[in-house]
Amino acid sequence: QTQGIESSLLPTQISGSPFAKKADFVFGFSPDQTDVKALYERWAIRHPGVSMSHMQDAYTSSLLLSYAIELKEPSGDQSEASIQLAVYHTALLQKMRDLAQISGSTEPVPALLGWTVVGHEWKPHITSMLEDGNIICQGPFENLLAGTSSYRAIFSLLDLVKRSCKTLEDVVWPSLCRILEPSTGNTT
Repeated sequence: QTQGIESSLLPTQISGSPFAKKADFVFGFSPDQTDVKALYERWAIRHPGVSMSHMQDAYTSSLLLSYAIELKEPSGDQSEASIQLAVYHTALLQKMRDLAQISGSTEPVPALLGWTVVGHEWKPHITSMLEDGNIICQGPFENLLAGTSSYRAIFSLLDLVKRSCKTLEDVVWPSLCRILEPSTGNTT
């Protein structure tokens, strides 16, 4: 993800300037899927000019985004990767909250899973919005043995990604549908 985040959604540093962090890879809901495309079209008709994501790019802002992956080289800084992922997810959760307010939804904003990857080590993080609007970033979670350093770690990683995608389909997507279309209860 080489595109910038809407500055109004970025947290600010003590100096008052906003963080300018981006995630390297992001899971998004593709308009190539019929139900996704239909939801995007209905949103655009009901809320013209209102972006669906927290990104500044014209195309990417029209997509619902979710999980993110932040990469660093083997000698990279795990703390920096975790901060970058937290900033990205925080802006995304705030955007989801804004979409819920625009649509009049009371659906809770779904938690987001993300990974930091430093060298061969993949470490998951979970970012959630609490009922009071505060955001909590948890992770990195250690000892999951998911990564690319061995066959076992690769198979663990593949299983984790598979289960994460299933959660996107079964939990996150229906929740986003209820956020965007609360009165219809539509989940497709």
